[in-house]
This record gives sequence, structure tokens and C-alpha cells, in this order.
Amino acid sequence: MIQTSIEHIEKEQKHPVSKFEAEWIRLSLIYDMTRALEHYTLPTDTLKKLSTQRSSKGSLTIDAVIERNGDEYPFYTEVIFAGGYNIQRLHYRYLTKTRLPQTRNDTLTKQLKAKLQKLSKGERLQKDITEQEKQIERITDEMEVNKTKSDKDIIEIIRNSKDTGWMFKKWEDISDEAPIKSHPKHKKTKQEFEADQLDHLKNRVIQWKKHNISYKDERIKSLEKSIGKMKIKLNSLV
Repeated sequence: MIQTSIEHIEKEQKHPVSKFEAEWIRLSLIYDMTRALEHYTLPTDTLKKLSTQRSSKGSLTIDAVIERNGDEYPFYTEVIFAGGYNIQRLHYRYLTKTRLPQTRNDTLTKQLKAKLQKLSKGERLQKDITEQEKQIERITDEMEVNKTKSDKDIIEIIRNSKDTGWMFKKWEDISDEAPIKSHPKHKKTKQEFEADQLDHLKNRVIQWKKHNISYKDERIKSLEKSIGKMKIKLNSLV
């Protein structure tokens, strides 16, 4: 059951379960089974017979005989997978048929519940890891697309942005009264103006690559480092 559950979740998540998830699955399944069985049994009962097999529906059946105070009682339960794809919703349903009266005993169930509650501290960590892994996937896709862009492509992106300033203006289109032509401190020749334009544009291309490629690569490395630390904390809970 444990391996089947792990395989089911890995198929849905499309990546291997972590050590924490595997332990959560194991304890959750044991907890569900123990709670279902303890609901009808007592520590003083004797197990006389036990057999398990797969049903025609693909689920598991448990067939047992339990002795209590000299009397034997048949105990039959069918285990039906009823979980979702994530560890919070993973569970099995136990459809039980027996003449045993309900005892509502929960000694072992409480012990397992306490272990699960301790393990649940890692749920927030697991969610953060999953979220940061999604960020890495998204940022990586964006970075790879940006790497394919030529300088010409990047210049066109800059041209279409709101903050282009005077980079794409022609000298002839600038008013003779504009500071760049008339003010003593800012006055330039056409050649100086176009040289400044070219330098500024080159710098903008460099900055674009930094923000959209280099910085994204640094962000990915930072997220990977963060995930590594969280996984160490997570595995320490197991």
C-alpha cells in the first residue's frame, strides 16, 4: 500500500517524493489502518486468523478472526483508495463488516497521531520548497528565452518600452531651442549627440541582459541554495 501510494503521488506530481513525503505517507497509512482496526478491537483480544488479498476492484481486503472472552468474531474490511494527489489528502477508507461491538479504543491511534502532528511541522517547509521549485522552473524558462534574443531584438524591446528618453530621436527632429543644442552646459554637435546615443544604447542592452539573464541566473542559484537548506531541516524532522 505504501509503495502504491508513493507511485500514485509521484505520477500526479511528476517528480519523486521527498524523504519527508515518504515518511508522511507511511505514517498516514498506518494511522488510518490503526484507527479503523482499533475502533472495534481491544488490547486483550487475540488474533486467530489473518489474510489479505487484492479485490476485483483493485483495492485490498483484510479477512480476520478475532477472539474475545472465548468467543470468535469474523472481521472483514475492504480498503479503498480515497486520497488526492497531495500528502495532506492522502488516505484510505476502510469498509468494515464484523459482529464485534465498537470499542472506540484509540490507544495506538493517539500515539501515531502525535507522531503525525510532530511531522506536520514540515508541511510549511514542504510547501515553500514546492513553491520555490516552481519559481525556478518559471525563471529558467524566461531566462532561456531571453538568451536567444540578439542585440537587435533587445534594441527593439527597448525601443518599445516607455523609458526610451532621447535614444531614438534624430538630431534633425530636436528643436534648436532644446538644451542639447542651445544650452552652454549641454550643447552638443550632431556627431557628439549620435555618439552619446550609441553608447547609451549599448549600455541599455548590457543592462537588459543583466536584468533578464544574469540576475535571473543568480536568482535561480539563490533559490536552489534556499531549497537545499529547507530540505536539510525537513529531513531532520523524519
